[in-house]
Amino acid sequence: AELKRFRDRISPKFYYLADAPEIDPEGNPTEVRFSRKFKQQYIISLLKDGKPSGWTAIYDEASGAWKASAKASGKTVAKKPAAKKTTARKTAGRRTAALKS
Repeated sequence: AELKRFRDRISPKFYYLADAPEIDPEGNPTEVRFSRKFKQQYIISLLKDGKPSGWTAIYDEASGAWKASAKASGKTVAKKPAAKKTTARKTAGRRTAALKS
């Protein structure tokens, strides 16, 4: 959204960033980010609290269009509770050490 108003000031090779979608299909605002892993710009949508919503779009140079990725399922897998550790107490060893001295 912010890049659109500066489109006339940026280099033509970055026009695709200014023409990126301003909102995702659910109506959340988007922002441009850079992926260091893939070394390219991408769009991510944010929820009202500033957290990512899971929707992203990557620019496809061959077709000249933004390709939206499928949103990750909102289901989270519940982890099993950690088993309690049962360690043998070393009180018996302390008693024998005290008796030896």
